[in-house]
Amino acid sequence: MDSARFFWENVQNAIKYHNFKQEWVAKQAGIRFGTFHGWISKDIFPRADEAVRIAAVLKTSVEYLVSGVPPARKEYKNNVSRHISVIREHLSAIETDALQ
Repeated sequence: MDSARFFWENVQNAIKYHNFKQEWVAKQAGIRFGTFHGWISKDIFPRADEAVRIAAVLKTSVEYLVSGVPPARKEYKNNVSRHISVIREHLSAIETDALQ
């Protein structure tokens, strides 16, 4: 799938999720609606600063809009990884104590 199309599908999904209107999102992001609508219909990526503003209005990240991976899932994965590291350290300490 074209990456710009994927970006705009994620934008549209976020708009539906929040029960927003495209016109409102464009206005809040400081983008003329005609421009916003044209980007969607022609699968054109916005500039980075515009993508950041769109993501902020949609209460998400540009990373989500580009990748489709929800920020919460990434944060969850990072938390699990940190916990696994701590558990490994504790197991290592227990094994060291057992050998002494």
